[in-house]
Amino acid sequence: MDIAIDGRSAFFYKGSGIGNYSYELIKNILKINKLHSIDIYSNKLNYKNSKSFWDFSNTSINLNKHYDIFLNPHNGIGLPYKNTKKIITTLHDIIPSKLPETVSNSYLKIYNKTILYTLEKSDAIITVSKFSKNDISKTFSIDKNKIHVTYLAPSKIYHPLNKKYCSNFLFKNYKINFKYILYVGSFSPRKNILGLIEAFSKVYKKNPTTKLLIVGSKGKSYETYLKKSIKLNLTNNIIFTDFIKTTHLPYFYNNASCFIYPSFYEGFGLPPLEAMACGTPVITSNLTSIPEILKDAPIYINPYDTENIYEKLNLILNDNYLQNFLKQKSLKHSKNFSWKKTSNQTLKIIEKI
Repeated sequence: MDIAIDGRSAFFYKGSGIGNYSYELIKNILKINKLHSIDIYSNKLNYKNSKSFWDFSNTSINLNKHYDIFLNPHNGIGLPYKNTKKIITTLHDIIPSKLPETVSNSYLKIYNKTILYTLEKSDAIITVSKFSKNDISKTFSIDKNKIHVTYLAPSKIYHPLNKKYCSNFLFKNYKINFKYILYVGSFSPRKNILGLIEAFSKVYKKNPTTKLLIVGSKGKSYETYLKKSIKLNLTNNIIFTDFIKTTHLPYFYNNASCFIYPSFYEGFGLPPLEAMACGTPVITSNLTSIPEILKDAPIYINPYDTENIYEKLNLILNDNYLQNFLKQKSLKHSKNFSWKKTSNQTLKIIEKI
């Protein structure tokens, strides 16, 4: 079988959830494939003149020969007009349909323009959770038999590391030499960073030596979060790191007192699983796909209840037995996920369509 894969997000969107998914999927499919001819397309010559990744990928991919299957791993943006018998699209979630105010204007415009075309032209849809499968099916009246679920996985760089080594690394590179609660993710309003800051203002009163570390590129909501920190007199206790290299993230996860992820809506939610793979205790939202993915391994909170977030954070910071118990549960649960498994499942879907 001749297979083409759109590699644009793997090459030019790394560091994002979709980019990491594409990169890991392509890498592992190429490693395990024994039967098929697979070509990866990138259109790299067109990238320099693009305003953003979504602007770049919105151009239809030009296939230079005929293929049996074309796989688009980034929400069906930029599907080919010809030279493929069948199309498979990974649609990670439909957040722009559910919470349009939480995504960028540029991506929202492209999504709204392409989503119906993508669903119509795709012979199969891959998504990342049963929750997202039901969401897609219900919202767009798509037959569930057309939608297949393959879970994401933490990359192999996420594993337990020596705490002293991590502490030294973080102090040398980032001048971090204090206890901290860790958040990793985007600055989208749906991530509930405002609620987290509000809850931390109460945590800090009981735990004055612990800081809140917010890791992620400073999006347009950053000023809102900074103003909230200033209002609560917490500018010295809430650290916005901005973008951190992916290869440095394991040190942040391993050295954290706990990881917090109070999101309102997730199609999958990979950062909590990355934290678990490092053996870090996790507190996370009880909504959307998250309980499906994490089962009983974390402590759950109601993201709309800042008092609940405060109580759980305060609990875990002051209970060493609970921290060790959650660490063991985290490590055990994270072993259920791997990119090899995801890639094998994806190849089976390709062969079945």
